[in-house]
Amino acid sequence: MKGVHCYDILANPLYLDDFQYFTPAMEDREKFIIDDDDDEGNDNAQSDLVKIVLNLAFLTEKQAKEFSFSKDAYKSQVAGKMGNLVKIN
Repeated sequence: MKGVHCYDILANPLYLDDFQYFTPAMEDREKFIIDDDDDEGNDNAQSDLVKIVLNLAFLTEKQAKEFSFSKDAYKSQVAGKMGNLVKIN
């Protein structure tokens, strides 16, 4: 990784498959995401959390302490109730 100022592991198609990540740029991505609940409004969380977890090291200390891996926390983030924790889309 010498000479690379940043690296997005999800730019590599092998890791994209391994992490089962679907980019927000993908048209109708929610049709490809399969999660284990009946709430169709949170399907994007499956992929969004992959991106967030891979970037946890770049959160501020305050953001890291406030971060939670719950569905409610994800909904709050999407609704903008947690401030600018992580840009999802």
